[in-house]
Amino acid sequence: MLGGGIALFFGVNAIFEGYQSNTWPVVQGIVVESDIQKNYSPKHERVYKPGVKYQYTFQGVSYLGNRIHPINYSSDSISSVNKLLAKYPVDMDIEVFVNPKDPTKSLLESGAGYQAYLLLFFGLLFGGVGFFFSVFLPQRISKFLSKRK
Repeated sequence: MLGGGIALFFGVNAIFEGYQSNTWPVVQGIVVESDIQKNYSPKHERVYKPGVKYQYTFQGVSYLGNRIHPINYSSDSISSVNKLLAKYPVDMDIEVFVNPKDPTKSLLESGAGYQAYLLLFFGLLFGGVGFFFSVFLPQRISKFLSKRK
């Protein structure tokens, strides 16, 4: 149930930020780094993340950003990460969505993206199953045992 609650929390936050980012001001930026970051999952499997860093200026102040979507993307497929990185080669001029309330927060692609909805779905699923097993199942077992006496 706790895992479902955590997934639900992050899913809702990502969807909220994604929708907000649709109204954020857009400024020009430039990609300063674009590479594949290799990590290992908790199951010790290789996973790949797009490592994109970009520079942008908002209201006369220069910032360095590294987020493409509201949720950090990773994959066990190097080709899918390469496909995403192909959109952001070094020295490319880009549009950056900047949070006007906190200009240190920025995105290259606005909107929630399917990952946020997956988190929300799994949060609801595991949270609901956990809630069922922790609340309703003990009641059912008690009724069943009381009928057997």
